[in-house]
Amino acid sequence: SGSPTKDNLHSDSKIIFSYVNSYLNDNNYLNKKIIMGRSLGSASASEIISNFKNDIHGCIIESGFATEFPLIKILGLVPEDIGYKTKDGFENLKKISSYDGPLFIIHADQDDIIPLDEAKLLYNNSKSNKKELWVIDNADHNNILMHTQNQYFIRIKEFIDEL
Repeated sequence: SGSPTKDNLHSDSKIIFSYVNSYLNDNNYLNKKIIMGRSLGSASASEIISNFKNDIHGCIIESGFATEFPLIKILGLVPEDIGYKTKDGFENLKKISSYDGPLFIIHADQDDIIPLDEAKLLYNNSKSNKKELWVIDNADHNNILMHTQNQYFIRIKEFIDEL
């Protein structure tokens, strides 16, 4: 019954995480809790790690964005012409910049929706002592799994196992 807004995405992600986290705790789940967000889901993941850092063990961002500038440009708009400011967006970069937990970023080098530079911004601004940027050669925004196949799951498992 809601509407797709930035504020609702943030609110929903916190509500859902709170519910799942409580359920896991109530049922004596003792294993690691990893947050993963892909593409637009990177905004939800960033919101969760900025609000529940002590409840998670790591974060994986795939094809995520630091800023909305590439998305605005895809629409043929100039951010300055529409009065866009970063505080108007999801603020993923600000949230990642304050996150110091383990971080694994996966991004395609040929991503035509979210350029690789966005992943590098996230990586370079993270305060994490345990962070990795895995760049997938010759892949685009929607075919990373096709290019990496089993290696995709192996690399994610290695990240989790090292936590």
